[in-house]
Amino acid sequence: MDQKFLIPLAYFFLAFCGLGIPLAHWGFGEHIIQGSPRVGGPDGLYEAGYIGLRAIGFLAWFLPVPALLAGSLSFCCEKFHSFEGVCFIAMAMFICASLDAIHCLLLLYFAVGA
Repeated sequence: MDQKFLIPLAYFFLAFCGLGIPLAHWGFGEHIIQGSPRVGGPDGLYEAGYIGLRAIGFLAWFLPVPALLAGSLSFCCEKFHSFEGVCFIAMAMFICASLDAIHCLLLLYFAVGA
């Protein structure tokens, strides 16, 4: 494969992988939140920390956007055609995914009720 297509391919792969988190939340997370009396019920848990972590889960929908944008710009701009850019976006996605994993663990803890 030609070298000029490897960096854009890496950006698009990151964008594709970044869709897994929001799709999992959309498919599974909302049902758990609505069905759990301790989390989403009438007297559920809506504290500031939990709402902040849930906002990070919502922001996961926007994670693939910078990767798609950088991948598109890497075809025409030499500044975006670098491995450092791919690493930067991958690290940002990893940090957000880690914070989102904390959110999911708290959700599971309160939904099951330990």
